[in-house]
Amino acid sequence: MSTPSPWVPIIAEELPFRSELLEEVGKGVMGVMENVKCNYVIYGPIGIGKTSILLSLMRRLRRRGIKVIYIPCDRVFMPGDLLNLLREAFVKCLEELQARTGYITPLMRAQNIEEVLEHADKAFEHMDRCCIMLLDDVEELRPLFRYSDVRITPMEFLDLITNSSSISLVCSTLSPRLVRSIYGTAMDSFTMKRVMKLTRDEVFELVNNMAKEMEFSRDALDEIHKVSEGLPLYVHIIVMEILRRYRGIAKETVDSEVVSRAVYMSLREPWGLLHRHFEHYHQILLSKAGHGRVLARILVELAKGPKGIMELSNVIGKPYHYIASYVKRLQNIEVIEDTAQGLALKDRLYREWLNLKFALTVV
Repeated sequence: MSTPSPWVPIIAEELPFRSELLEEVGKGVMGVMENVKCNYVIYGPIGIGKTSILLSLMRRLRRRGIKVIYIPCDRVFMPGDLLNLLREAFVKCLEELQARTGYITPLMRAQNIEEVLEHADKAFEHMDRCCIMLLDDVEELRPLFRYSDVRITPMEFLDLITNSSSISLVCSTLSPRLVRSIYGTAMDSFTMKRVMKLTRDEVFELVNNMAKEMEFSRDALDEIHKVSEGLPLYVHIIVMEILRRYRGIAKETVDSEVVSRAVYMSLREPWGLLHRHFEHYHQILLSKAGHGRVLARILVELAKGPKGIMELSNVIGKPYHYIASYVKRLQNIEVIEDTAQGLALKDRLYREWLNLKFALTVV
């Protein structure tokens, strides 16, 4: 297994962490060939491995000769981007299938997304072929529907794909609440699949496959599982940090003390991999929840400990209903949860990073 990047962790397919989910979704979307169409939304927190699942699914389907279009929606920002991406992707697929010019020319002349999807669906249907579309971070498409080249609402966009006869769709997102708040009843035709966290044994297997040149004690592996909370991205970053700091040091076995020290320093130091990750992660959360100083202040206050909405209102100095509206946004992206003590941040490492980052800072 090649050494992964800490920023884009790809779980090797030979490690059977997601095999059941991949098999189920793969069979479901292939049902379009028998007119039994299934569309899926896979969901889970940042770092759970949704992108690696979609990329693994893409490789599996392409090995079977199925045409797959993968769109990382978080990289689509400007007017025309989505239209051009879809048009070029469908044209390429049809060219690879050696489709007649009569199928390709209308696609190249299409002026909006509705026309692109209509012509592509007809072409695949007439050729008795199918196409699988993978939309990663599908909630990020929301701002694009303001532009004239799209001309349809987010709900209509998904409806066009789900009502097509030859295009199946798999989306990824943070939570069902988030996509339902954007796409409404269009989500009713999707099967929701939660991406589960890695078990203790799966974390051990991943660590041992990443760092074969180092030996980890049982308590070190337990510490990595506890700190990472079963999120593959965090396992990758923690192991990469340990390799970066301790590779080549004459130490027989990595113990829990080494893991704890590496994690703490990685969170604290500006050049630490965890610190750099959470700088980015923090901005992603603010973006998905709608930006704003109040959102950032709520996150910092919750990092100090659980609080109710009234307590947050008093601390931040904003009306109750104002704070409640921001809390709802954070609940939609499932970064906070209700506990007996009040609202709390779910992510332990993020909570620790916020406390280290903003301990002496007024947000």
